[in-house]
This record gives sequence, structure tokens and C-alpha cells, in this order.
Amino acid sequence: MGQKRPLFYLPGGTKVLIAIATGLAVMARLKAAHQQLKEVATALSTTPEEVVAAASDLLAKNEVLKKQLKAATKALMAQQAAQVLASGQ
Repeated sequence: MGQKRPLFYLPGGTKVLIAIATGLAVMARLKAAHQQLKEVATALSTTPEEVVAAASDLLAKNEVLKKQLKAATKALMAQQAAQVLASGQ
């Protein structure tokens, strides 16, 4: 049996694939760093009052999401309990 070749075979095979993967990882890190810089620039141009309002809004949304998650968890547990009881286990 011969060796499997990558879709694009190039001399140096594995080294080329590692270089491509490394390049993609570097690009992903650069994009993330760029996004962080944009967020910092936005934060620097934001007034303290706007930051407090945004934080309060996030906290309120977090509380709503926690309540929804708790309700969904209880409903799922009740459904699972009903299935167990129905199966006679």
C-alpha cells in the first residue's frame, strides 16, 4: 500500500502542510488582536456614563438569561422524570 498524499501534493509534503496550518493560526491570532484593538479604541472613546449604562444592560440581560436557563433546565428534568416514570423504571 502506498502512502496517502494530501489533496495538494507539494515537494516537502508535511513541512508545507505544517507551514500552511501555522500561517492560518497566525492569521487567526492577528484577526483576534485586531478585534481587540478595535474594542479598546471604542472603549477609549466612550464616556464613563455610557460604560456604566452598557454594563447595567449586560447585567440585566445576564439575569434574564439565567432565569431562562433555570426554567429550561427544570422543564428538561421534569420531562426526563416523566419519561422514566412512563417506562416503569
